[in-house]
Amino acid sequence: MKKTITNTMKKSLLIIACIIATLSFTLSSCSKDETKTPAVATDVRDQAVGTYTYVLQANSLNSDGSITAVGDKSTGAFTVEKGTITSTILIKEAGDLFATGSKITSASNGLAFDVNDQTLQDTLSLTGFNYFLLGGGVKYSGGFYTATNTLSIAYKVTNTKSGQVVVVLTWECTKIK
Repeated sequence: MKKTITNTMKKSLLIIACIIATLSFTLSSCSKDETKTPAVATDVRDQAVGTYTYVLQANSLNSDGSITAVGDKSTGAFTVEKGTITSTILIKEAGDLFATGSKITSASNGLAFDVNDQTLQDTLSLTGFNYFLLGGGVKYSGGFYTATNTLSIAYKVTNTKSGQVVVVLTWECTKIK
């Protein structure tokens, strides 16, 4: 007995072929396209870069490590720039380098850094005074606070001949641009 393909069977086979072709195309085009956009690296120092006005306060160092303001405050202006080394900022006054912030650490509320040690006139040494607390519970000699757009720096001034702490200087700087 000879089997013949009828028009109805042809239509059914054509429909089945179309369904198979559609499923094949659909399934092959549903693979995940996982082209990821590379993350843009941000430089934590960018938030601190700018121009600041500051208030400088001299403080006495108490036996418990706290400080007490003494004398009058003075004012001035700083600029903060990124250093050529990735983990530094340059703090300048009137275009001259005043201090370098290094060992920059990102904190939940800004960034923290250590200021460089300096010697003045062979009789006074300035060393970073770890006074400012940023996220994480660690004190630093410098910090930038994101919420208030302020920068803080503290130096302990010591007489190099006697080893006695003369004063602790603190700068509270407000970002103006």
